[in-house]
Amino acid sequence: MDNYFTSATVWMIAWLVIGFVFTVGASLLAARTMFPEFAERCAGRCATPLRAFLLGLFAAAVTFALVAMAGRVGSLGKPVAGLAGGAAILLAITGASGQVIRMARRAVRDGESPDSWPASRRAATVLALSYVLPVAGWFIIFPLSLLTGLGCALMSFRTSRAREFDAVRLTASAPAV
Repeated sequence: MDNYFTSATVWMIAWLVIGFVFTVGASLLAARTMFPEFAERCAGRCATPLRAFLLGLFAAAVTFALVAMAGRVGSLGKPVAGLAGGAAILLAITGASGQVIRMARRAVRDGESPDSWPASRRAATVLALSYVLPVAGWFIIFPLSLLTGLGCALMSFRTSRAREFDAVRLTASAPAV
């Protein structure tokens, strides 16, 4: 059995990494564009990254446990495991789009709006390219970013529901005129 490290193997790895960077960058921009209000709330929640990271870490652990339990159920548990894992990944990417917004505000050029598309594109490119850094990017920056994004997204859900509940409660308790 020959185990040669050929140029085909090198090119395969290179194109997989390039595809990964483009996919993550495009996903961050798509989430920011499709859900602008939610991404803005996530950007506000990214101001406390340690709290968001710890919540994201807890949510990821719960998701892994749910996926593991659903995998043991058999063929009926596979769709549940796929939905739970996919939902966690989508929430993490959407939450990480808040990091893109915060980075874009710091990467503006003279006369450019912080919410402009070029600033967001630069920020998403910088964030996605930082994931490619061999050890720090793969094992530190990428997981920290996604776990913090997951925590920001979960905190943003809670904030929106709490505000809606307070608005309904204040409306219900307001005196009739």
